[in-house]
Amino acid sequence: MNRVVQRRSTPDFLICDRAGKTLFSTPGLTETEGFAKSQRFLDRYFSEALSESETFEVLDESVILRIMPLTGNIGYYAVFLETIGDVRSLEDAAKFYGLTKREVDVLALVLRGLSGAKIAQQLFISEGTVGDHMKSLFRKTKTNRRSALIAAVFHVGDTPGEDRSDEAAIA
Repeated sequence: MNRVVQRRSTPDFLICDRAGKTLFSTPGLTETEGFAKSQRFLDRYFSEALSESETFEVLDESVILRIMPLTGNIGYYAVFLETIGDVRSLEDAAKFYGLTKREVDVLALVLRGLSGAKIAQQLFISEGTVGDHMKSLFRKTKTNRRSALIAAVFHVGDTPGEDRSDEAAIA
């Protein structure tokens, strides 16, 4: 089952270089289990081809890692560890935003970090069709890029039980 979550608290963060060396972190972060898990992921992340855009990784049931390259400082990254809670299903997000089944399929693969080409391959559709679904997801979530889409899904239904499907039908 795909899961959607809400952030529970202000995220901890660190600044690191491309080698994964921590240059700065919020006080006490380096002693946490989340930090140890993030270091293992960052070691793998920095050993592979790096993305020039924001990257999300769900470390476990309680921590999401967000990696953002710092502009102007090539080779330095801001890494946010967001504690999450109030686990919800992807189906709840679908209901909240009025998504179709195929949009949910695409969204689930976006949340896993797949590219448009990989999504097309997995769903046996063209990249153009993936693009059409992405445009629809952006419109319904009132976002304009993948990182904002993911953030919208992570913060779905800030008011429990709120349903926007009627709003979508009116618009």
